[in-house]
Amino acid sequence: MSEDIERCEGCETDIWPKDDNGEPVTPAFLMTVTGTQMDYELAISLLRSFAIPTLRDFPDTAGLAKIILGFAGTGMDVYVPENMLEFAREVIKPVDGDALEGIDFEDADAGEDE
Repeated sequence: MSEDIERCEGCETDIWPKDDNGEPVTPAFLMTVTGTQMDYELAISLLRSFAIPTLRDFPDTAGLAKIILGFAGTGMDVYVPENMLEFAREVIKPVDGDALEGIDFEDADAGEDE
């Protein structure tokens, strides 16, 4: 992403955090999401559910593909405020299979039928 970020006049800027000088925090690259529009939306929704704002960028000509096809086949780059980068990495980190050990999902499902 370019260092000279363009800002729109009518955009809601309260979502992106500001630094001590009142300037928007620099965006930091988090990940590239590949797949369908659903994959993009799931990743963004997960981050938003933890109050992490995002900027999206479609590398190369993917922006045009998104307009024509509805999704960018080359992926979508996701940027977050640099002061939230480590937290965002923790949020998107896959759940370790061992973390789910000891949870009996069958018992949890049985309570819903009652």
